Amino acid sequence: MLKKRWDNFDFHEENGESMNSLQQRNIAVLFEILSKHKNENILFSTHGAALSSILNYFN
Repeated sequence: MLKKRWDNFDFHEENGESMNSLQQRNIAVLFEILSKHKNENILFSTHGAALSSILNYFN
């Protein structure tokens, strides 16, 4: 299933979330946090799929 999600960012199981949806949601929150905390150090903690989708966005 993981390979399917990464090969097709719109793939998801029934009642599941696609990588595309996960990425959009996480990037929106990331930019919101960054804009509210300019010039501050920020520590993020998340799960692997969320972090991977964020890193993929910037790649």
